[in-house]
Amino acid sequence: MIVSLDEIKKHLNIDPWFEQDDEYLLSLEEVSKEMVETHLGYTCEDLEYDYGVIPAPVKHAILLMIGNLYNNRESVSTLTVKELPLSY
Repeated sequence: MIVSLDEIKKHLNIDPWFEQDDEYLLSLEEVSKEMVETHLGYTCEDLEYDYGVIPAPVKHAILLMIGNLYNNRESVSTLTVKELPLSY
């Protein structure tokens, strides 16, 4: 896991005591990590090996993607039907 559950909740302004979405948030972390890796063309493990830690921009990209997926659970908006762009 690149981003901890505590970091995710802090990023999304979710109270630490609220646990109903924990499993869902952890699955979003996994999906977001894979999406960022695909976009970069490198795995996080490769980046960590090269730099000793995961670079901050990569962690933030994962957090932004988690927020996008958490807040926009559909790929279209009902107000004006259009595809939503990625947040990073």
